[in-house]
Amino acid sequence: MTTNVVDAKRQAHELLSKSPDAATVLVTVNHFKKEQQFGAARYLLTHSVDRFPQDRFPKDYVELRQQLALCTYKDNERLPRQRLEEALEILEGINLRNASKADPETAQTQGL
Repeated sequence: MTTNVVDAKRQAHELLSKSPDAATVLVTVNHFKKEQQFGAARYLLTHSVDRFPQDRFPKDYVELRQQLALCTYKDNERLPRQRLEEALEILEGINLRNASKADPETAQTQGL
């Protein structure tokens, strides 16, 4: 069980060294979220998302970025305004501004 930020980030770093698949990343992110370790979850997602391009992994592409936006927004290690701006930028990258193209879960997150 993760007890502090340092341990959580160490766990994330160790997992990244194993080149995990998207499902493993998401399971670990959910574990970190339950423990309020949003910084570690954000770190893991930030270093994982580019391994799953949209053309080859469309579902993973969106889901990983949705989780990255959420964990960025909830990461108390960052300033509130910075968290919000970064989270919105991530969501814009998955067509947040275009309601007709946005993933339904992403659109619901922003009330589209």
